[in-house]
Amino acid sequence: MVQRLMPWLGLVLALAAFAADLFLPRGAAVGACYVLAVLTTFGSSDRRSTFGMALLVSVMTLAAWAAALGTFAWVGILNVVLTLATIWATAGILWAASRVEGRRERVQVEAQARKAWLAQTLASIGDGVIATDSTGRIEFMNTVAES
Repeated sequence: MVQRLMPWLGLVLALAAFAADLFLPRGAAVGACYVLAVLTTFGSSDRRSTFGMALLVSVMTLAAWAAALGTFAWVGILNVVLTLATIWATAGILWAASRVEGRRERVQVEAQARKAWLAQTLASIGDGVIATDSTGRIEFMNTVAES
């Protein structure tokens, strides 16, 4: 349920940040709100949503800056550059984290499959098989060893 609401929450945060960016004075830390909008895409099954949100809030950042041209030019430029850098750094970190998570999930599935195959192989051996851990506690015993 919460996972389905996150894109909408991100969009609401992006729109709120855009409104604040238009009406607050230059130099206000509105860029953090744009980054929060990008963070709402974390855990999404579609990695492109992170970059889509980053692109959307980047356009909003540039639009708000263009709307305020002529007032505190250097502060506005610095604010936009820092905001864009933070947005894209956040998107890159989220993308890397989702790749690591995907890889971890694949390795976990492969390990479970290997474990099931090994258990089936050991259980089907015609001789008694007993496996112990390093302290001598029995971890596995096939049916031949049990009888």
